[in-house]
Amino acid sequence: VLYDGDCGLCSAIVRWLRRVDLAGRLRFVDINAEWDRLVGRHPHLDAAACASAMHVIGPGGRITVGFDGFRTIARALVLLWPVVPILYLPGV
Repeated sequence: VLYDGDCGLCSAIVRWLRRVDLAGRLRFVDINAEWDRLVGRHPHLDAAACASAMHVIGPGGRITVGFDGFRTIARALVLLWPVVPILYLPGV
């Protein structure tokens, strides 16, 4: 999960996700602190896009952004599985 460590809301969401990630399935990367290493592994990433919307890099390297990224996270965290079907309803 790529996040802007300088953003208070982003940091609060990451703290909450760490608490609900009981199995330790997520890894969080502060784009400000680790951009050089991150872009070395994923050169197609854009810094401005990553700062404006959450990006999630899945185990296969697939990147989801924004709400789709949250869906990816919800599927990975057991505590969020009950809400996953709701996230696919039209209009959500």
